[in-house]
Amino acid sequence: MDLLAWVREDFGIPLIGVQPTGLGADARAATFVGETGDGSRYAVKASVVPQLGLVVADFLAAQGVQGVPPPLRTRDGALIAARSGQQLSVAPWVGQRRALDGGMDQAQWRGLGRLLAQVHTTDAHEPVLAVLPSEGPDPGRLVERARAMPERLAQCSVDEVLLQELRDLWGANRARVLAVSDRAESLATSPAWATTRPVVCHADPHAGNIVLGPDGEVWLLDWDDAVLAPREADLMFALGGVLAFAPITADEQRAFFEGYGATDWDTDLMGYFQCVRAIDDLLSWSEEVLASAQQATAQGREALHIVHGILSPAGLVAHALGEAPSPLTPRRGGRLPQEAATRHTTRSSLDRRRPCAATPATTRRGSSGRSTRRSRRGDPWPGPRRR
Repeated sequence: MDLLAWVREDFGIPLIGVQPTGLGADARAATFVGETGDGSRYAVKASVVPQLGLVVADFLAAQGVQGVPPPLRTRDGALIAARSGQQLSVAPWVGQRRALDGGMDQAQWRGLGRLLAQVHTTDAHEPVLAVLPSEGPDPGRLVERARAMPERLAQCSVDEVLLQELRDLWGANRARVLAVSDRAESLATSPAWATTRPVVCHADPHAGNIVLGPDGEVWLLDWDDAVLAPREADLMFALGGVLAFAPITADEQRAFFEGYGATDWDTDLMGYFQCVRAIDDLLSWSEEVLASAQQATAQGREALHIVHGILSPAGLVAHALGEAPSPLTPRRGGRLPQEAATRHTTRSSLDRRRPCAATPATTRRGSSGRSTRRSRRGDPWPGPRRR
């Protein structure tokens, strides 16, 4: 595949060089940085699956949402150039570094809050509604898999140190995982679902998907997991986060909500999304360990390290169970503390191969940017929809 020629011919961009970024671990896609003779740089992504997030990013950028890089169009006006079963997209190269590689200062946290506030208050309409799934309260498949995992691990015949450590982790934390599963099922029946309105959500705004510019710019990348869901699906990332090695501090939370503005959010919905994310990531990274159980690969060791983090005192399970409560958590339906609330005005109203028994699921980006499973998108929305 001659990327230089492909980009030149289909997008009309005279690239003189292209290099892999080394970011992401989805075997179905690869990202590159391309450069032209005048020094302009572009993000180039080649994949064998549809890049539906391009429609969302294009829509939000056209609506004036700051911090969403607009994908470029082909000579024919399309977002994708397709050849020989592959799809290619191009966008301007933005930012100097990922937030994951050095954290964010208070101004950047406020900038992220403002960005998500703009996203959440942008009324969705065609063409974005045609590609956005609804994320409703249906944790059944995840909960079933979580409850079955200890027995599945016990029945695996592979005798390998990573697998034994994974067994021990699940055994030691079985009661906590079951408690998260029970809580997800309980919160799925909350009356809050009948009255909340879904908004456009990124659904994975962790530090690995955020890049920062030299003058305080904050850019949110990778919209392939975007959904119509309660805003709590995004706000949970500001309440403790999903990265155990980089927990979000109280000062960072306050800065985020200063940028996001005054808002009411429901603790039942927040708890639900924390629970399903905890279960989803725990299962996904456990599957990564199982995939390498016959040989102790670096990928398997990394996955096991992440499982340790998810189950740690600062991890997702702790946040889902309220073991690591956020200092900004209001009572259900309550307003954020006054010092964290400011007015915000917007334009609109509001399978990988495994050695043990296979479990079907679809893929998504996980909490460190790696390819994991996404199986939690539920039935059509049970409450009122945005128009």
